[in-house]
Amino acid sequence: MCMTIERFRAGEASNQFFECSPFNEDEIRAYGVNGNNVGIWNLRTCPDDEDFDETQQRCVERRTYRRQQANCILNPTSIGCRPNCQGKTIAFSNQNPIQGDLCNWRMANLQADPFSEASFLQCVPQSQNEPCGRWTQMACAPGTTFALPNQICISLTINQGDAIGCPPQSNPVCACAQQQPGVNRCPGQSRCMENFGICCQQQLGNTMPMPNFGPPVVVLNQELGEFHNNSVNGIFASFAKFLEG
Repeated sequence: MCMTIERFRAGEASNQFFECSPFNEDEIRAYGVNGNNVGIWNLRTCPDDEDFDETQQRCVERRTYRRQQANCILNPTSIGCRPNCQGKTIAFSNQNPIQGDLCNWRMANLQADPFSEASFLQCVPQSQNEPCGRWTQMACAPGTTFALPNQICISLTINQGDAIGCPPQSNPVCACAQQQPGVNRCPGQSRCMENFGICCQQQLGNTMPMPNFGPPVVVLNQELGEFHNNSVNGIFASFAKFLEG
């Protein structure tokens, strides 16, 4: 499960990405969730000849995207290429974030709000084509509280009363759905504990909710039948032949 305000996450394949899709009305009722800001991660695929650009949060023409990636190798400080916030090389920690402080939204997960269990902190981008963001307070739906281990807001009733029914290293996230067409017993990768009537999801801890593979540094040129590894010579050779083609 996930919060629907989460930004798209790059998939393992260059033309795929993960989207946090909201539950439909039947699922909201079946799982007993509050509001429509909770959903599950779904893997999406870009149209033919397009790759997913995580920074722009959209699919772009493959040739244009790979040309941009090659340009970033040559000019790593140009717009859209900088991996760090405002040119800083330090890594922004996900631990103990402060509202308004800088963060890198491509690497940051949701964090607990130290002043309210009914809200959480999200690293929100501050400019287009840059990874720089700031920690911003986000509100949970009424009647819910943020559960850091699972990166979602869950019902107060579920959170306070049903944790004992879950296996170790997992937490309750919602009620098990009654058998009905088109609705899974539990959403996503959570499992139903039949004796307790709750869905339990494995704790994510302080990690990204989805794998963040990011754009490849090097490419396999299938037309040339060649693969260049991470060596500098290989990268520049790929870049030169890519531009020629």
